[in-house]
Amino acid sequence: MPATAITVVRPTIDGVTPPTAVASDATNGNSVPNIAGLVLTLNNPDTNPHTIAFVTPVTHGGYAVSDKSVVLTAGSVKAFSNFPSDSFGRTLTFTTGSATVTVAATAPAS
Repeated sequence: MPATAITVVRPTIDGVTPPTAVASDATNGNSVPNIAGLVLTLNNPDTNPHTIAFVTPVTHGGYAVSDKSVVLTAGSVKAFSNFPSDSFGRTLTFTTGSATVTVAATAPAS
């Protein structure tokens, strides 16, 4: 199945309600438009750490570029940004390994 899409909330001068974090898709992964200023906020309320893998679908010189993996420690919340489209593509895909990890996405108004 395709990765489950995450909606990006773009604040405006009139204000918007901050995004509600949603459970990540531990089976199929998640995707989000990789737009300028994208910020992903991931929350791990679990008592175990989880590895987040940001997929790099590109190759360089015929060799696959390794995915960017980070560990989200137990009970932590972290914000991630700066996903160059030449490495991560125009759609950012990521896996969390656990549906207990939640995610919210924001980006500046266009």
